[in-house]
Amino acid sequence: MILWIKDKEGTLHRFEDPFKPRFYAQGKEDDLLSLFHSLQKDQGATGYQWVKRREFWSGDEVEVMEVEVNDAEHYTSLPGVLSPWEEKIIFYNCDISLPQAYLYEKGLFPTGRCIGECGSGRIFEIHPDPTESVWIDDGGLPDLRIMEIRADRHSVRLHPGEKGWNSLLMECEGYRVEMESLDLGEIARFFKRFDPDVILSDDGDASLLPFVFLAEQRYLTSIPCARER
Repeated sequence: MILWIKDKEGTLHRFEDPFKPRFYAQGKEDDLLSLFHSLQKDQGATGYQWVKRREFWSGDEVEVMEVEVNDAEHYTSLPGVLSPWEEKIIFYNCDISLPQAYLYEKGLFPTGRCIGECGSGRIFEIHPDPTESVWIDDGGLPDLRIMEIRADRHSVRLHPGEKGWNSLLMECEGYRVEMESLDLGEIARFFKRFDPDVILSDDGDASLLPFVFLAEQRYLTSIPCARER
């Protein structure tokens, strides 16, 4: 996993933390062992152990097989891989996003303070600050660089006749760019200049951002909207 952490002075740091996600399965022992050996044969799983965990909906403690997945690629493919086994086995924690799985396992949450041991860009140990709680708002949020991107409907489009927006607007730290036709180069320059911590958008997941990503693919360009390096 790649983590971006701000220190007390507000300096941003990039860390890597080796992480093998886990999921849980409940059923007859023979069926669970057959499942694990099938996953192991396809190099999708590296190990298992029997553990007791609290079931979310009932609150009951149940015994389950904890399966360690080989890598992120295999983890994201689990819903399809496990589907044929669902008549015999109950699965847990196999269809949540990888970043969520990491945060759940470490007990962390976004914007929360944490304590870690690190060096040379690697995290060796990380856990939440014991004074922090996701349920308590103490007003101590970090100083985040927030970018807003929004659009009016019906005119910004890839080609004439396509649905789009009247204008596309980007704002960050008092700077504002408005465009009536889609300019991917301008969008990329804006992202590079401000490197935002948070991107806020209206109707972004459902419409706006998929539209921009489609344009990326069509014009074979790249917008640096995610920190990867």
